[in-house]
Amino acid sequence: MGNTESEPRPPITYSPTNRRVRQPAVGGATAARRTELPLVNPFDVSAPYAAAMRTALLLALLPGLGTGLLLVSIAGLRVPLSVGWPQLAQAHGQIQTIGFVVLFIVAVGMQLFPRFLGTPLRHAHRAAWGSGAVALALVARLIGQPLPDGPLRFALLALAAIGVPTGVLIAGSAFHELRQGKAAAAGGAAGAWRRFIAVGGLALGGSLLLYAWSGVSLAAGSIVVPPATDEALVHLELTGFATSLVLAVASRVFGRFLLLRTRPALERRIPILALLWGAGLLLTSLGWLIGSAWLRLAGALVEAGVILSWLWLVGLYLTPSRESGTPYVTNPTRRWVRLAFAFLVVSVALQVGLFSREVVLGVSPSIAELSAARHALGQGFLLPLMVAMAARLLPIFSADVLKHRLRLELTVDLLLIGALVRIFAELLAGYGPLGGPLVALGGTLTVVGFAVFAAGMWSSLGRLPKPAR
Repeated sequence: MGNTESEPRPPITYSPTNRRVRQPAVGGATAARRTELPLVNPFDVSAPYAAAMRTALLLALLPGLGTGLLLVSIAGLRVPLSVGWPQLAQAHGQIQTIGFVVLFIVAVGMQLFPRFLGTPLRHAHRAAWGSGAVALALVARLIGQPLPDGPLRFALLALAAIGVPTGVLIAGSAFHELRQGKAAAAGGAAGAWRRFIAVGGLALGGSLLLYAWSGVSLAAGSIVVPPATDEALVHLELTGFATSLVLAVASRVFGRFLLLRTRPALERRIPILALLWGAGLLLTSLGWLIGSAWLRLAGALVEAGVILSWLWLVGLYLTPSRESGTPYVTNPTRRWVRLAFAFLVVSVALQVGLFSREVVLGVSPSIAELSAARHALGQGFLLPLMVAMAARLLPIFSADVLKHRLRLELTVDLLLIGALVRIFAELLAGYGPLGGPLVALGGTLTVVGFAVFAAGMWSSLGRLPKPAR
């Protein structure tokens, strides 16, 4: 016994896979008793990733898109239902922007960012806890905001005002250790893509402060958040946080992933572009909050300049650098990404046009026009892009879609066509007799396409590799 205890033990090392590795024999009877030990993959986040992704999918499909389809049916198809339309519309918007977009990015980030930066997440479970808190708070707002004044409404809206920022901060704390990773600490142009992440983080922080302030106002008795404040909030969430994260990841992987003719100046220009992007976000948001059309126009012009410059530097619309060895993966993905970014350009261009008209002619944008610009960004740009990239980057799901290529093609096409129909109808005809049914049709196509994607994603989450113990 004494000899056994005093023998040196082989060091335990980690491997990026869950393979069983035979430990080196030390000698004697002890070596004979040694067995193959499973090594824990430090990058494995299967359980919290699945929990956060399921939460995002449920929020998007049921209270998110479900409520949105109900609202466009009431407004566009004149469905005879009496509901608190403005209250539900605002709650639905926050479920989509925070409940789906932010939580989806959190889930995908658990798979991508640790590998990008070479640092595993030691507290990935926080992402699942935070996602659950966000979901509870957003459902509380959806239920509470249309209610009449009373103790129940106050309790639900107070929970929403506190729970959403708290849940997002808990989920975000799972990524804190990435800042200390070797790759994260290394400077130079190769890590310039992280500047957009920094801008996105600041935008998310600003949106959480604004959400909490507006939530307190609702709990105190306001029926809805003032429209200008709500526009500033959504702008920080979608254009600020979500689009910044997309630009960060795209700057990191699109050149090789899509075989683009990326210009060498991209890495050097990213810090300047990220700084200008942050300035545009600030100007536009302040313009909404203080009621200045000039500031909104200035911010929109800066954002448009950044997007066009980034697209030129990354070479998204240029001829590919070479033929792909896997054209059934690269070619449709490149096409979907190009179409999605075209919707982003349309969204920014619409804002520039609407704000220019307001400055020159004094004609404020209508609710339908602002909705068209917002849905060009969320429904036309972010949603198809998130589905397309998930199909190429996420474990299990990326393998599943290779077996069902037509289904993925139809899914993304439904999302893109639905967005196009809805934006066209809202911009040209609003919610009148002609535009209303088209808006409802666009919303229905989006719901069907997303439901197909959510079903496939949900199935893949149940087949993630089990971590070794």
